[in-house]
Amino acid sequence: DYSEMTHKERVLAYLERHETLTEKEADQQLGVGRLSARILELRQEGHEIETLDKEVETRFDGTTTVGAYRLLAKNSETENV
Repeated sequence: DYSEMTHKERVLAYLERHETLTEKEADQQLGVGRLSARILELRQEGHEIETLDKEVETRFDGTTTVGAYRLLAKNSETENV
């Protein structure tokens, strides 16, 4: 349940359970804006997160490339995240 978590905790929990996370997914599914800021905070805590290109469908029956984040390794020393 994401309702009791901070935005940063929501992002980390989502990344642990899913392959990638985009800005749109973070906003729509987690209620998290400024995803890049939360990713920066997690990286500063030692979590290894990569940025990659992800092809997604557009509403105009085409595709486009957006940035997505993927958790490679969680910092096991970080508490309360």
